[in-house]
Amino acid sequence: MTFEKSCLILATISCVALCSVAGAQRTDENAVTAAQDAFGTSIGFQNVGLYSANDPWAASLQWNLLSTRVATTDNTRDLPSLATLGAGVRYHWMQMAHPWTVRLDASNLADSRGLHVSDLDVVLPEQGRRFALTWATDF
Repeated sequence: MTFEKSCLILATISCVALCSVAGAQRTDENAVTAAQDAFGTSIGFQNVGLYSANDPWAASLQWNLLSTRVATTDNTRDLPSLATLGAGVRYHWMQMAHPWTVRLDASNLADSRGLHVSDLDVVLPEQGRRFALTWATDF
């Protein structure tokens, strides 16, 4: 048996031994039931953040920062850091007893240029400024 295989078996046994069964819990009995989206957090009947159930408008802002990262398997080349900014706005209303939502999202507002390394070790360019309009309802 190799050293790597022994370590894998030991780690698996340790995880199984340390894990305990989690008891089920009904959410209606939990005073701190929380739901989160890009506009804020709802805890029970309270809303925190930009989100409000009574206000049909909401907004979001997102800043992504990638630090300098290694681009080659021999660690000789680095990709420079990259920052992107995104924003969105949402309008929500009821029509014919159904909730309707319209969202406008914008990504990479500053039109930053840079490179990404994919999970398959492929270097890809950052996509330019993008917009998405979504219109949704529940039936």
